[in-house]
Amino acid sequence: MNDPEMTRLCAEAIDEPYIGFDAKGHKVYCEYDPLHDDAQLMALGREYPELFAEAVTKWAPYGLGVDLNRMFCKCVAKMQEAK
Repeated sequence: MNDPEMTRLCAEAIDEPYIGFDAKGHKVYCEYDPLHDDAQLMALGREYPELFAEAVTKWAPYGLGVDLNRMFCKCVAKMQEAK
């Protein structure tokens, strides 16, 4: 799963406006980017507190070696994809 797909699925999970990327992968319109914006990640975490707590628990032993934003967004995207 690539970053645009993961971002789109996270946006859909919380009904956040998202347009996405064109065929060449250029950003068309997207103010929503929880992969790089910690505040947006926290908002996503408030929607899924149990999932966020589990992701943090798994992330904690790795600390700075693993990107928490990416880890949690991937969890939400997989959950959304399964719906």
